[in-house]
Amino acid sequence: MNIEKFLKETIALPPQFGVTEDAETKRNELITTSAQYKVATTPTEANSLGEAARDIQTFIRDVESLGLSLRQPLNAASKQIKAVEDDYLAPLRAEKERCERITGNYFAAERRRVAKENRLRQLEIQWLEQARLDAERKANEERERVARENRKAEERARATEAKITNAKQLEAAIKAEAARKEAAEKARLEAEALAEQARKASEAAQAAIRAPLPEVHKVGGVVTRRVMRWEVTDLKALVKARPELCKIEAKPSAIQSTCVPRFLKDSDEVDTTSVQGLKLWWEDDTSTKRWGSGTV
Repeated sequence: MNIEKFLKETIALPPQFGVTEDAETKRNELITTSAQYKVATTPTEANSLGEAARDIQTFIRDVESLGLSLRQPLNAASKQIKAVEDDYLAPLRAEKERCERITGNYFAAERRRVAKENRLRQLEIQWLEQARLDAERKANEERERVARENRKAEERARATEAKITNAKQLEAAIKAEAARKEAAEKARLEAEALAEQARKASEAAQAAIRAPLPEVHKVGGVVTRRVMRWEVTDLKALVKARPELCKIEAKPSAIQSTCVPRFLKDSDEVDTTSVQGLKLWWEDDTSTKRWGSGTV
């Protein structure tokens, strides 16, 4: 959006300004008159040089006074044009500030949303990692228990087999061995199920870690950044604690360049303890660029 003219009136100025031939002649005459005196060795020569210098000084003052009288209308017109410009742009500036304020509130809400999602994501990753560790521990414990039970069952089977003396004892041993194998298979399946749970827990944890990080939605042409704000709560305490930050009053540039709130930029908490007598916090600073600037 472009505008070529916003004033009703037309201002006509020459492309350049220059001095008249008469003015050039008068200046050159003054220089020529004074230039003939190279040294002052007598009172007469000294008086002549003094008069030449006074003539030049008088001419300089006259020209400066005339120049001022010529500039005054231009300066007045310049101020008037600036006043018209400011009055014309005032509602636009107010509307831009309103848009930036609303957009800034949106970005603040987005920043809090992203911070919350990141916290929840970390908690989820921690929970999934703990679930993985618990599942792996249970699977290992179950495998060890099955191995122990199998060893004990095999030992009992060998001991029973050594004592078999008739068909009835043999039949009972065969049934016991079948029951042992069935129990061992059931325990093996349970151990495999626990191992599968551990595998799935590990995959879930890895998927959560690889998931894209939440991001703040970007608005074309609008730039928002976290800037530190501060407020002096006790000037005497501040002077005592950090005198380099103060003169008669708090030094904004020194505070801005050397102090940092103890909370992260994403935090809305106010830091009242890092520097005695000074309150520090982060807040959003929003600005807007014109169309066609190349910023998205």
